[in-house]
Amino acid sequence: MSISRLGTANMYDRTISNISKQQAELASQMEHASAGKRVLRASDDPVAAAQAERARTRMTRYETDQRALDAPVSTISYAESTLGEISTALQEVR
Repeated sequence: MSISRLGTANMYDRTISNISKQQAELASQMEHASAGKRVLRASDDPVAAAQAERARTRMTRYETDQRALDAPVSTISYAESTLGEISTALQEVR
């Protein structure tokens, strides 16, 4: 029959380790609570982080497409105003 002896230093180390883990968990919970967001880092929820990245990519693509559409609209507006000026000039010539 063997009797295991638990030394004071071993108990102290385990206690310090547990306190450190609990402090880290508390800090993480406080960070999430103060930020008001469910996902702060990709490691918090990899699936949600991937979805957020896809949404951000879609928004960037939408903004790029919107700028690409705005350029022809301004060109058409300029062409219409030029045609209007030409029409006015032709009427004055007549």
